[in-house]
Order: sequence, then structure tokens, then C-alpha cells
Amino acid sequence: MIIFKTLAYRDLDHVFYDLDKAEKEDRLDIAKEEISKQLVTVKLPYTFYNMVKGKLKPVNYLRANIHIAYAVIDALKEIYETYGPEKIKEQGLDREFGGSFCFRKTRNKKWWSVHAWGAAVDIWCDKGRMGKKPTIPEFCIQAFKKRGFCWGGDFRNPDGMHFSCCFG
Repeated sequence: MIIFKTLAYRDLDHVFYDLDKAEKEDRLDIAKEEISKQLVTVKLPYTFYNMVKGKLKPVNYLRANIHIAYAVIDALKEIYETYGPEKIKEQGLDREFGGSFCFRKTRNKKWWSVHAWGAAVDIWCDKGRMGKKPTIPEFCIQAFKKRGFCWGGDFRNPDGMHFSCCFG
């Protein structure tokens, strides 16, 4: 099993890149380039499908920070091996893969999103929309938590699709 050290949000700048400093110095282009060097693209253990313009589009790869990428794959492999392809499809666990790296701030624009470092992943978006009660199976949540992920479903304002390398 692949397990990583969970970080505090305040430590992301020290571990990955100081985005607040880069923003103050008007060097976000350099910051994004440096963070991109920490990203890897890995094949998902099974195909996800996202609805795009009324059609199902297959998603086969994840681009994320190397700190979490292989742990995501490891968790998804465990889920796939336990559930099998029929139950994965039946439970909709092959739908709505939101991805990881997205160079942006949070919705309130106060902080950098953990996605800006590629250190969080959104999975099963339709089962865990922000502010809604998540319907993701407990086994799937635990597959991620035991590898070091913090789950957004535990937030005050739940974000059940969100699995992150940090708390706080």
C-alpha cells in the first residue's frame, strides 16, 4: 500500500512552492512552471466517464503532484479489485472524475486551492458535490483515508468529491 505523509495546509508553500510569495512578486507564471515539474501523468486503473455536451467522454489518466498521484492509483486499484467492473459500473464509481491539477484559488479567492499544487483530486463528483451530503461508499472513502488523504466530506461545508494531501 502506498501511504504519504499528510501535511498541514500552511506547509504546502514550504513543501511544493510558495504561491503567496510568487503572487506578491508577480511571478505566478514561474510558479506554475515550477509546480508543473512536480506533476506526473499516470494511467487510471479503470476508465471513468464524464458527461461532456451530452456524450460520455472516457477519462483514462490523472495528472497530479507526484506526492499523491501513485496513492490515488493505489486506492482506485483496491476499489476496483474489491468491487469488480460490474459493481463499479452499477454503483456509478466510473463516473465524474474531476481531476487534480488546476492552477487556481478557492471559490472565495482568499486562499490557493490545493489543486493549484496538484495535491488534491476530485472523484465521483456527482456523489459528493460541495455543500451536499456525500453518497460515496464508505469503503471508497476509507481506501483513500488509509493512504493519508483527508476527505472533503469531513469538512464543515462538505465537499465529498475532494481528497487532499493536507488538512486545515
